[in-house]
Amino acid sequence: MSQQNNDYKYNEYKITPFHLFSDKTKMVSYIISISIILIIIFSFTSEFIGTTKKFLLKIISVILLSYALYMNYSETNNLMKNIPDLFSNQNMITIRNNAICSYILCLMLFLLIGYISITIFFKHNF
Repeated sequence: MSQQNNDYKYNEYKITPFHLFSDKTKMVSYIISISIILIIIFSFTSEFIGTTKKFLLKIISVILLSYALYMNYSETNNLMKNIPDLFSNQNMITIRNNAICSYILCLMLFLLIGYISITIFFKHNF
């Protein structure tokens, strides 16, 4: 009898693929927030921090954004694999919208990483 109660409680609190996706992408939002703060710091305080520190902040922000891009893309792909009828089931419109917005976020992160990388390597005023 005790085993049945434990199984029931486990199934009652079973995590869905969407909840797992949501939990994993929280970390992505924290990483993006930290890198945006670093971008603001090197954008508006370039006279105060110097060129070497500005260069290091750009490198750190590119690394953080790249990691966030990787995490977000892999978690979105995992969500798509775990819910194969995401685009055919009309009841999953909110989850579908989250997946589409997550892919758009990946594109925007890729463009931001590209822009910062170009400013690091092709503009001589670090």
